[in-house]
Amino acid sequence: MFLLVIGQCFVRTDHALFTAVIYSLFNLSREKKKLLQQGVLVVIPVLMTFVLSKVLFPKSEYYTSAAMIVENVQDPWALVYPLFFFALPLFFVRNIEDNDFFRKTWLWMIPFITMNFVMGCAREVRLYLPIMAYIFPVFWLGAESLYNRTEK
Repeated sequence: MFLLVIGQCFVRTDHALFTAVIYSLFNLSREKKKLLQQGVLVVIPVLMTFVLSKVLFPKSEYYTSAAMIVENVQDPWALVYPLFFFALPLFFVRNIEDNDFFRKTWLWMIPFITMNFVMGCAREVRLYLPIMAYIFPVFWLGAESLYNRTEK
């Protein structure tokens, strides 16, 4: 998980932070060692954001605002993509309930989609790729169960 979060930091530090927080909350423990590891996991993207913006690229300019909500509300595609990616797993709710990990974590897509809607250009499908990687196993199991049901 540390390598995944560190790798994500070079692409999207906000997604890395989200991954670290969800993983840490899902595996929350009272053991001091695990709690320390989870704390470090969450701090990595925050530190990486600081290092990238203040040390490595201190003079970089941003051509978009930090909050993109006004632009996203005015763009119909910016509304379609988040709704599509949130609705997709709802077709397979039964499979979500059967899997402990998905049952405990699938509602975290709401703040993830909200974060991308507020701080990103929501019409860019690439922002939702982490969701696709997350829901693909549920989608596959659901599609497979539909196929197997019609075969009998």
